[in-house]
Amino acid sequence: MDISPLFSAGEIPRSGPAVAGQGAGEKKLADAARQFEALLLAEMLRVSRGGDSGWLGAGEGEDSMSFAMEMAQEYLAQALADQGGIGLVPYVKEHLASR
Repeated sequence: MDISPLFSAGEIPRSGPAVAGQGAGEKKLADAARQFEALLLAEMLRVSRGGDSGWLGAGEGEDSMSFAMEMAQEYLAQALADQGGIGLVPYVKEHLASR
């Protein structure tokens, strides 16, 4: 984010609420982008399971097995997103910051 039009070289705040708010805003932006990527990855994993056959070839006759697979997908998607995912986080952050 370029703040040069807002402040001249001697007027850039080094502390105070404006700077503290920027750090919190950046963290919220990064968290939102990571959560979006995790949701996208979870949906991709869900779709990859297909219709009647379960994930990795196991049938989905039991509700508990289906629930366990959904939870595993959620955790896998979150872990992938936390490790960089498929690289969407910088683009999502840029888009959200421009709003």
